[in-house]
Amino acid sequence: MIKFNFQVVGAAGTSSPLTFTDFFFNEGGPFDPIDVTVNGLITIVPASAAAASLSGRVVAQDGRPLPRIRVTLIDASGDVSQAISSVFGYYRFDDVQIGQSYLLQASSKSYLFVPKVVTLGDELNEIDIIALP
Repeated sequence: MIKFNFQVVGAAGTSSPLTFTDFFFNEGGPFDPIDVTVNGLITIVPASAAAASLSGRVVAQDGRPLPRIRVTLIDASGDVSQAISSVFGYYRFDDVQIGQSYLLQASSKSYLFVPKVVTLGDELNEIDIIALP
């Protein structure tokens, strides 16, 4: 196995040339790169963010769980995920990207809710959504 560092030229979705020159093994003499290496390209991919889950409860002002409330999570690109609260008011979103900000909102014919902006850390739980009086 060979470990090496190199300078990436270009942005995600492009390719960066990889050219070997003055190649040395273990501080020995130079080898002709043509004899021992093959030049090529490295495709640059965007860094993948880790994912976590975002969950919590939808409750009334008195703390009573609110079932069957539609909870919506919208990312900065406008992508929408939805969940329905359980009988006990719980909702959950899986595979949410860490470090991103999201708009979290609930909707119902019977209750009003204030949307929240949430920035996801390693694991966010118990983000309660409380109905307005």
